[in-house]
Amino acid sequence: MAPIADEQVRQLFTQFRDAYLACEDRAYAAKPADRNDTDFGDVDDAVNESLDSCSYEVQRQADGIGHALNIRIPETQPDIFGMTWGMSMADVARVNPKSLVRDADSISYKTTVGGEDATALLSFVDNKLSRVLYILHAEHANTGPYPSDFDEIDSLLKDKYGNPDISGPEWTDDLYKNDRSQWGMAVATGRMQMRSEWQTQRTKITHLLTGDNYTVSHYIGYESREFKLAAKQAKEAEKKRQL
Repeated sequence: MAPIADEQVRQLFTQFRDAYLACEDRAYAAKPADRNDTDFGDVDDAVNESLDSCSYEVQRQADGIGHALNIRIPETQPDIFGMTWGMSMADVARVNPKSLVRDADSISYKTTVGGEDATALLSFVDNKLSRVLYILHAEHANTGPYPSDFDEIDSLLKDKYGNPDISGPEWTDDLYKNDRSQWGMAVATGRMQMRSEWQTQRTKITHLLTGDNYTVSHYIGYESREFKLAAKQAKEAEKKRQL
């Protein structure tokens, strides 16, 4: 095979190879010690998070080689509501010029979801957008309507993202399981939660209705698959700093 003549391409190829090997090392490091290689096909969440966090770096290196060779690389499409994972706070503020409340690593603003009042909470890791959480604020005189609220939003999400990878009620107590009219009470008392999850190429989407002590919470979360591990590590580091 003829040697690579262009020094820039040579350097980019070396970076690409290093990124690939680093990704492979991180995947094996995340594998539980009690697994052997024959079990590796059955990857768990830790391995998936590690693979997601580094595979996009490999992709960027490949794109860099493409640019150096004057190969047209498709532009990255927005991940969520005109925003792209990894955007800085300043870039997000330009794309989404609402009445923003800023913290050290988050932005929040009032909005609506499915016609309901909601709060959007945008989280950043190292000034890179990593998560968007919508907190829905529908209030009812009793707990009965909350499962219907979930079903309505879930239907809209299914229209946009297709059938979820995970869907349905998750029970910890069977007291109200066979009485749909009491499912709102089941959620409010922590006996059941309703959850749907989707995975797109770059995003994990979680729709959740949960509760405890007669308080119901309704969320839609969008999480960058690339920065999920970094966000978790940042959260763990912050806990350690507080000790």
